Amino acid sequence: MTPVGWTRRDLCVSGVRLSYLERDLREPAKGAPILMLHGLIAGAECLCRLGEELPAGRRVVALDLPGGGYSERPSGSDASFRGVAELVGEVIAALGMERPVVLGHSYGGAIALELATWRPELLQGMILIAPAHPFSKREEPLVQFYLSRPGRWFARLLPHVPRRLMLEAFRRMPGDRRGVGYAQIEPYLGTLRHPGTTDYVLRLLKSWARDMERLGDALRERRTEVPALLLWGELDPVVPASTSEELMQHLGPSEKVVLSGAGHLPNDEQPAECGALIRAWLKSD
Repeated sequence: MTPVGWTRRDLCVSGVRLSYLERDLREPAKGAPILMLHGLIAGAECLCRLGEELPAGRRVVALDLPGGGYSERPSGSDASFRGVAELVGEVIAALGMERPVVLGHSYGGAIALELATWRPELLQGMILIAPAHPFSKREEPLVQFYLSRPGRWFARLLPHVPRRLMLEAFRRMPGDRRGVGYAQIEPYLGTLRHPGTTDYVLRLLKSWARDMERLGDALRERRTEVPALLLWGELDPVVPASTSEELMQHLGPSEKVVLSGAGHLPNDEQPAECGALIRAWLKSD
């Protein structure tokens, strides 16, 4: 179901069908548009609560990345960071989003960083929410597990796990378990249970370590000058806030705010607080 106040559309770039949600404008558009990129095993709807908190006059688009939401699970496409970033660049052009601010959560943050190092001229700014990045090694054992034979078997079992168990798993990510209920996890469950998601994600994970290494090398070689706002939950168990210090050494003008009591899902846990910080940052830009 399309969230109230949003319109769902599809487009095709490089032979890949992608779906996206666009927020209905409440007033004439002004300022740089905002393109939102979700995390792994997620979709555009996972960012709509936060999207409602963004400035009313901004054009806001939430994209279902390949393998997420209602977008295609292309078996033959390039699932690397660069391959996905190239598709996002084509989406920016196809939607006429001249130099948008890209907002990326978790895996979406890694794609935003890839764009900023590869095609910085495309972006006016970045908003990185608990982004996956090359200077955090926390996810490496988990990635290696899912690439193992037992891990692949377990991954194929996940779409069939009862909703109650999935809710308990998701409640390990936020700082406050009470902030995440069935309403918040439905978009994640929808993506997970969509045919083809598991195969696509496993293919994406095959190049994860190599992609992170290349992204890290690119950031070390030449730090990006794209202005950035970093929002992190102080209790993030997936990408710890402490890892942000090294990342920021390789970014240009940037600000960081650590959200008290939040975990890895600030977009769902504290959308109003995140929105206020983003609005203030955009206004000062």
